[in-house]
Amino acid sequence: MKIRYLPFYQSILICIILSLLQVFIIQTAISIYIPLFFSIVCSFLYGLMSPKHGWLLALLQVFIIIGGYWLIVSSGGVARKPQEAQFVSHIIVFPSFVASLLAAFLFKK
Repeated sequence: MKIRYLPFYQSILICIILSLLQVFIIQTAISIYIPLFFSIVCSFLYGLMSPKHGWLLALLQVFIIIGGYWLIVSSGGVARKPQEAQFVSHIIVFPSFVASLLAAFLFKK
């Protein structure tokens, strides 16, 4: 099966948009499973979009999510469930890299 890969700058743009959406989902989620599932799906997508550089997209995702969480907290914003939001935004590192690596390994050129 041939997969058409996006140019890297388009992949970065998609990664930034999806990561900002994930920050919103983490802040408004009522369960930890929803943001973790969305993160795994997005990271798997990054591995598909760019098999050689998917780990860079996953790293960018992690920085945006953790930075976005702390930016919201420092500006006085409160999540629906603050302790779960903090946990999810910091534990998201591991599923992000694993899903990106798995997709890159399965669909590499």
